[in-house]
Amino acid sequence: MKKKSTPSTPSWCPPVSENESLAAKVIVGALNALMTVVFISATVFIVKNVTYNYILLAPAVVLVTVLHTLIGILLSYSSRDFTSLLVNFIVYAFVFLMPSVLAAFGIISPDFAKYLIVLPPEASSIIIHAGFTNITAWKILFGYGYLLVISLLLYYFSVKPKFHEYLMKEMGV
Repeated sequence: MKKKSTPSTPSWCPPVSENESLAAKVIVGALNALMTVVFISATVFIVKNVTYNYILLAPAVVLVTVLHTLIGILLSYSSRDFTSLLVNFIVYAFVFLMPSVLAAFGIISPDFAKYLIVLPPEASSIIIHAGFTNITAWKILFGYGYLLVISLLLYYFSVKPKFHEYLMKEMGV
């Protein structure tokens, strides 16, 4: 039996599709990151006359931003409030970032550290560092391919399918 207060049609009819709404979030994040790179690059060039490989850096920044924006959206889906969002982020950082930090300080052996490339923060670090230092080509190609595949899988199998459920929970539509 239908409740009297339940509307017969959806009460939320956005002017854009789910894909457009999610794409807008990702694009804004990527543009913000690129603008930051431009301003920092200009400042470093003006102050210290330092340049680096912008052709490798720009796409790396875009891909890393896209992936981590999607991760942020996914974390927000499972958070009840801002505090739980922070806790979710700390758990993500602890699980995925801490091994790379431990390897950088030599706490994790180099034999094990070479496998950390399968962690998104480590792969992100590698492709961003390629703009500043010499990194072997296979690591760069693996990093780009791996992060692109993770981004697509996250979008199509986690972020997009849960978008409507998130709207229902947050907006009551």
